[in-house]
Amino acid sequence: MGVIALVNEKGGVGKSTVSVHLAAYLQRELDISIALVDCDPQQGSSMWIDASDQIDVTTYTASGDDVTKVIKQADRDHDVVVVDGPAGLADESFQIVLTADVLLIPVGMSLLELTATARTVQVVQEARGIIESKGGTPPEAYILLNRVRKGTHLASELRDAASSLELPVLSTQT
Repeated sequence: MGVIALVNEKGGVGKSTVSVHLAAYLQRELDISIALVDCDPQQGSSMWIDASDQIDVTTYTASGDDVTKVIKQADRDHDVVVVDGPAGLADESFQIVLTADVLLIPVGMSLLELTATARTVQVVQEARGIIESKGGTPPEAYILLNRVRKGTHLASELRDAASSLELPVLSTQT
């Protein structure tokens, strides 16, 4: 399955929460070796997993120039790697985008968050173009609507607006 990374320059959109739940779900449902690489300076996702005796996921932390190296090492040692990216579009985020097989770009319940996500999508598209120009396979990329209530007017508006970002739209609607 490879490397699944959650990235967005906007903080508070659910990157860490989705990362932890995705890693735990994949491990439990598929019974395979999962690693979570926590690139967020707050290291909330790795602390969350390490504090639980019910989540069998190996955690790594990475920052700065070590991000690519740590992700690649985790990928060699595990069936799937979930990467919790930092807020902002620092060098770490670009390294994550260049290393991932699948990118999930979580967006919360507001048009403001979706607007801020447009810059992340632009960076992702630029990185995908660089990878393609070098003969590589670019990562799949998706907008992930997070914490959106199914059947609401806001959910419909967000889905329509997210479609304008020219990436497939997924949802964690409740």
